[in-house]
Amino acid sequence: MVAASKHLVLDVVHYCVYILVNVRKKLHCAYLFADGHAVMVYEKRDAQAGDIRWAEVVERFGPECRFTGRLIFHWGSHGLLNLCRKAVAVRAKAATLDAGSERTRELGIPVGTLEVQLGDDHLDRVYFHDLSGVLGAPYTYQPEQDEKFDPKISRWADCRVAKVYRLPAQQPKPEPNVQREAA
Repeated sequence: MVAASKHLVLDVVHYCVYILVNVRKKLHCAYLFADGHAVMVYEKRDAQAGDIRWAEVVERFGPECRFTGRLIFHWGSHGLLNLCRKAVAVRAKAATLDAGSERTRELGIPVGTLEVQLGDDHLDRVYFHDLSGVLGAPYTYQPEQDEKFDPKISRWADCRVAKVYRLPAQQPKPEPNVQREAA
């Protein structure tokens, strides 16, 4: 049973990879929440209906999320989103003046940081900086926007939820056969 649940978890992860690789032209933006679930918003152009948007929710996207709130990956940031999916952990810090250099503090430019940890070595970390108002980053960190995974969700923001990808239910481990001696 444990092997079967591992295969189902891998199937969910492989499907996330399939989504990211094969539907790039349709992914409008994505949201990664502190509890590890993600919402992918897709867009398609229909000749008669115009632009159509829908959302797909993934219960567990991949990395350990060491932040509060949510990260928004903007249109065109598929590479960063895919990097985060492969990561061990993702950390985000809100933009503050203290986080920047002496010069950015003098100019009043707040600096935010997204850290993507790909392994245990200190060289396995990639940092992305957001200098609001000066240099846009392919993500937005919103620590105040906290949302928990809801398996019964049918609408998200202004989009209909087309699909929810769930992790397999954990099967209780069978207790080992212990024979008791009659006293």
